[in-house]
Amino acid sequence: MLVLRKRNFVVSAALRLSSDHPVYQTPCVVDTGAGPSVVREDVLPPGWKQQARRAPRSTDVCDASGQLLKVKSQVGLSVFVDGASMLFQSLVVKALSVPVILGMDF
Repeated sequence: MLVLRKRNFVVSAALRLSSDHPVYQTPCVVDTGAGPSVVREDVLPPGWKQQARRAPRSTDVCDASGQLLKVKSQVGLSVFVDGASMLFQSLVVKALSVPVILGMDF
């Protein structure tokens, strides 16, 4: 019998909205499941809304307890992990138990 378990890992990463913004160091949860990348609104720098896009209408994201999260928008974030930089589209939500979840694209 093969049993697959979903596991989450915490990595130390830095985020940057664009080259005009400072780099922000924060722990990020790496979700090995099939979820999207999600960032809590208060983690983003002032002025982030000018670079945000509307999230797709069919976007539904739930927290670990199954509660639906209100997706405010979508932003592109540069994520720096161990010297490597990667660009991810992240959904912005108001409430999340951790600052950032790096999802299936990570």
